Amino acid sequence: MTIAVVGLVIFAGDARAPCGVFPSVSLWGKITHQSVQAYVAKYHHGDWQTYVSKWESQLMKIRDIDRRTSASLVPNHKIRLNSAETRLYIRYVTQRVEIVKCLAAQAGSRDTKSAMIMR
Repeated sequence: MTIAVVGLVIFAGDARAPCGVFPSVSLWGKITHQSVQAYVAKYHHGDWQTYVSKWESQLMKIRDIDRRTSASLVPNHKIRLNSAETRLYIRYVTQRVEIVKCLAAQAGSRDTKSAMIMR
């Protein structure tokens, strides 16, 4: 089964966000800075490094698959992508990693400021 990866959709409210806009990928559903922040808080107890590492690992896997084959399966979804779709998906995952790292840096900055105020 081959699918087309959906292109970028930019929402006016997100366009001004300093960390950038998440690409719109049908497999991911609608994700925003706020939804990712809430996810990290709930499922990773605020540990951004665990979440960043998860997506870096996904990126490494899909890049490795792309180098070795002409088609790939999206990890955890069992969806086959042709090589053009795989390269597009790699670009989207790369964007997601960059945005998540930016959000993590912002969270670290806020945590540092909060700790300084509490002293």
